[in-house]
Amino acid sequence: MQNDSGILVVNWQLEKGGCEVIFEEIARVLNAKLLGFDEALNALGVQMERRYYRYAILDRCLIFRDFIKQYEKLYDPKLIITNDDCSAFFSELRTPYIVVLQNPYAHLKNLPEFTTLYKYEFVDVYTLLQKLACWNAKMVLPCSKFMQEYGEKFLSLRNMTLLEPGVDMKLFRPMDKDYLREKYGIPEEYEKVGLWVGSFHPISGYHFVPKFVHKYKDIYWILVFKHSIEGKVRAKNVRILTCVKHEKMPEIYNLADFLLNLSFVESFGIKLVEAMACNVPVLTRKVGFLLEYPAEKGAMIISENDLDAIDRFYERKDEFESRKAVEKRFNIERFRRSWKNLIKKIF
Repeated sequence: MQNDSGILVVNWQLEKGGCEVIFEEIARVLNAKLLGFDEALNALGVQMERRYYRYAILDRCLIFRDFIKQYEKLYDPKLIITNDDCSAFFSELRTPYIVVLQNPYAHLKNLPEFTTLYKYEFVDVYTLLQKLACWNAKMVLPCSKFMQEYGEKFLSLRNMTLLEPGVDMKLFRPMDKDYLREKYGIPEEYEKVGLWVGSFHPISGYHFVPKFVHKYKDIYWILVFKHSIEGKVRAKNVRILTCVKHEKMPEIYNLADFLLNLSFVESFGIKLVEAMACNVPVLTRKVGFLLEYPAEKGAMIISENDLDAIDRFYERKDEFESRKAVEKRFNIERFRRSWKNLIKKIF
């Protein structure tokens, strides 16, 4: 369990894509120990029968704290790098910690789709935990300008250091679509392929996806979910993929003509950069890094009810140069250098 760097990287889940990929890369670059919630839970010998009730996050934060207290006795780490909602009670630890700010919980109050499922106090609790985590941290690193403004407005934070994620441009690259479509068995009668990546969470805007699928029956739709789903798909032009390993995602992106993203909020939008790195244009709401970064050659801004957007996309499909829009600013090498330089300054 010990590591050479003396750094512990803490996040809820491992190997799930999205923000999990960011923490895995941080651990890899810094030669750090990567800790997920299940490992902490099992090490303490604790059973949580209700892991997902409304305020389970309080128990989960306490379990992380209790495990790391034991870890400190054994290994005496020099630094902890953690997600912003894992570390609400880390002020009780001896080890200084850095928070990566990437969960815009306070914005959820503005989403009617979300508040029909959860009451406002749920959001308030999560935001309060973020404040506790960030106010006691050695440093707070927002993952985008959007999250930096979020920290200032909702968490009363100042003196944050912006550190944007990066994508491995060697892994996420353009590939032969014809070869991949044959490999994955895309029916030959479909010349057009659309892709959506997300979950059933209301923030993802999934409930608008069936409208697009229903209208564009000439498009073969690939829907990728982070979690497992049981049952068969009734529509013949839809395929569902679940729990796809991150290293396989470049092939999945390259199957498609475009990535459809209907998320109401993105702290950064790593999947948008991954798709664009594969030279796959993105049809998306204006979220995440796109709020302040011009990427007209890589993305087409739409709304969740703009059902004609796909027709407009195919009219100008050849105009997009998606990879060029992101390959310099969001390259993984830049991300790695930033983290190495940051750790040198701290130590």
